[in-house]
Amino acid sequence: WYVAVGNKVERLSQLHECYESVNQYFAWRFLEPQMHILNKESLADYLQTPEEKNLNRVEPGKMDPEIIRDFLNRGNKEEVSDFVQSYLQGIGEALNSRMFRDYVILNVRFTVLSYIESFGCSQEELEKEMEYPQQEKYSGSEEVRRYLVDILRAAVVLREKDSSNQSGKSLKHVLEYIAENYDQETLTLRSVVDAVKVSTNYLSAVFSQTMQKTFVEYVTEKRMEKAKKLLRTTDKPAGTIATEVGYKDSHYFSFV
Repeated sequence: WYVAVGNKVERLSQLHECYESVNQYFAWRFLEPQMHILNKESLADYLQTPEEKNLNRVEPGKMDPEIIRDFLNRGNKEEVSDFVQSYLQGIGEALNSRMFRDYVILNVRFTVLSYIESFGCSQEELEKEMEYPQQEKYSGSEEVRRYLVDILRAAVVLREKDSSNQSGKSLKHVLEYIAENYDQETLTLRSVVDAVKVSTNYLSAVFSQTMQKTFVEYVTEKRMEKAKKLLRTTDKPAGTIATEVGYKDSHYFSFV
């Protein structure tokens, strides 16, 4: 858990300033995971201007590739800019060194490439998602910031596309399984999870987001469609139809 508290403002018209500060502080959860209350006071040592920091104070841990990888795993597109700002604040004045700027760029780039390759994406796919091509040299911290925002946002976009594709494949299997088994009384979320090999929480979330209805609502709808067809086109009694669409209790079927 993390709590971020923005800077107090005096007027409603300044509320966006509070929002900007709370977003920036919240991004520090990737750099200081052991710090749970994130505000101006708790982050005072990290929020100094570049002039207040010097190269000798750069902590090696702030350059750990796992920080970048952790953000790529859990962050979203809207958080990229705030994360990069916080990441570079942890480096500070060291970016005045061209050699150090090059190191930062390569450190992040290699981490991103390794990350996207882990789920089957290539360097070419990454570069297609980027707005700015890699430069031979970066003349200042603003160019470094722009490049890091660009490459991290592109990597997150590729991750979300891959996740969406995987979700689509899983959901397709789920819908096929329901279509084949909706008339079975034993059909439950658990039986679908076991058959399709996904987690219960994952299926519930993906199903609701994609189908705009719960699993139970969808299955009930399928059963009622079949029941209405049988009621219109056959002389079967309601009790028989109830059994054929997955309801052992004919009274409950009538209620539904």
